[in-house]
Amino acid sequence: MDFAAAAHKDQQRKANAVPYISHCAAVGLILQSAGFPSAVVSAGILHDVLEDTPVTEEQIEKSFGSTVAGLIHGVSEPDKALSWKVRKQNYCTMISEASEETLAIVAADKIHNIHSMLLHDEMGGDLWSISKGSRDELLWYFGTVRTVLHDRFGVSGFGKIIPLIEIFDKALELLEEVR
Repeated sequence: MDFAAAAHKDQQRKANAVPYISHCAAVGLILQSAGFPSAVVSAGILHDVLEDTPVTEEQIEKSFGSTVAGLIHGVSEPDKALSWKVRKQNYCTMISEASEETLAIVAADKIHNIHSMLLHDEMGGDLWSISKGSRDELLWYFGTVRTVLHDRFGVSGFGKIIPLIEIFDKALELLEEVR
């Protein structure tokens, strides 16, 4: 948490003035609550440092080891210079081959993002204006992530990721209802 807080120290969530570290903590808590090991929880807390801060993968590996660094690498968009749509298409292709642990971080991240969007909407904000993607593009993106999760793990069976998929599905259903 200290490393993530320092890395994201001047950043805030898009919809409000809430410090960005709140998102990092929420993702870690979701993963911890689902029973994932500390390396996955740590990677969840640090999941945005490669994308959104000057921190390098080498710094993460030195501080947290190759497992955590590899998990963060697996959830990070490689080229932020591309357009929003192309980045999201590339991301969905990349995660389609990811491990259960990597996809758990993806699911926890998207669960918190959607819950934050829904809260912003409930508080009277325009949730569709806080992203670079339009409503249709965001629903396409979250829907594609859902398809990847379902294609890889289904909605029944064993594994710690199954409850996360079910929570993600319910959150996305609520988001799809918002106009």
